[in-house]
Amino acid sequence: MRRLRWDHADILNYYHSTGFYLQPILSELSQFELGSGFDHNREASQFIEYVYENIVSVLHDSASNYVPKHHVNFYKFWWSQKLSCLKEKAIISDKLWKDAGRPRSGPLFSRRSSDKRAYKSAIRKHESAQ
Repeated sequence: MRRLRWDHADILNYYHSTGFYLQPILSELSQFELGSGFDHNREASQFIEYVYENIVSVLHDSASNYVPKHHVNFYKFWWSQKLSCLKEKAIISDKLWKDAGRPRSGPLFSRRSSDKRAYKSAIRKHESAQ
C-alpha cells in the first residue's frame, strides 16, 4: 500500500492545479437547475455522481503530479533520537573492531557485541511499542 507524503508535496502547484481543473466543474454546478427536466430526481442524482467523480479525478490527478508516494513502511515512524545514538555507537564500535582485524575475543569484540545487542534490542522495543 502506498501513501501520499504531504510533508514533501509541492503544495503551491497542487493548489494551482486543483483550482484550475475544478473551475469548470464549479461552472457546471452553478448552471445546473434542480427544478428542470422530466425526472429531476434521477437527473440530479446522475449529475451529483458525475460531479463527484470529476472532483475525485481532479484531486487524484493533481496529487499524482505534485505529491510523492511511498510505501506505508518506507519510513520508520517510530524511530527516535535514542535509536540514532545507539546506531551511531554500534557503527563506531563495529568500525573499530574491523580496523583491529576482526578479533573473536577481547575488549573490542565485547564492546562491538554489546553495542550491537543494545541497538537491536532497542529497535525491537520501539517497533513493538507502536
